[in-house]
Amino acid sequence: MDQQEEINKELNELSPFLAKLKKEPDGFEVPHNYFKALPDEIMSRIEAEEQSSRSEAPGFSWLQQWQAALQGLLQPQYAMALASVVLLLVATWWWFAPNSAMAEQENVFATLSEEEILNYIDDHIDTFGPELVTVVEQADQPTDLLPALPIEDAEAEEYLDEILNELDDAELEELL
Repeated sequence: MDQQEEINKELNELSPFLAKLKKEPDGFEVPHNYFKALPDEIMSRIEAEEQSSRSEAPGFSWLQQWQAALQGLLQPQYAMALASVVLLLVATWWWFAPNSAMAEQENVFATLSEEEILNYIDDHIDTFGPELVTVVEQADQPTDLLPALPIEDAEAEEYLDEILNELDDAELEELL
């Protein structure tokens, strides 16, 4: 016997169903020169679809393109990154921007004379806190007769003479 016949006989003994399937045709037949013509046919279909899509698709306006890009930016991961960058820029601007109200106040205070400031404090002493009131009251009382700056002996004598001339007898008695 032939080896093929032995295999078929053994297959019939083990599984008659499989042996029967082998005898039937598999049902698939490929037309003659199918694989030779297939690439050309596929390329012609692709070109036809591209031409039809080009003729049918209207051009997008700049507004539609901008909206599409904006929708891409509003995806969660990009939106969070964009919000973080904007927050960082605003915080940086706020931190380093000059405070115009503070600068205007400094300019106004720089133009005031010492006499105007003292007059204002005297007129509005009730509106200030008790700490400032005590400081102002202590400033009105002479604590030192000599200025804080180092001066020559001749200048010190002139200064003391001026102070003594300005004092009344009653004030002089209080000091002594």
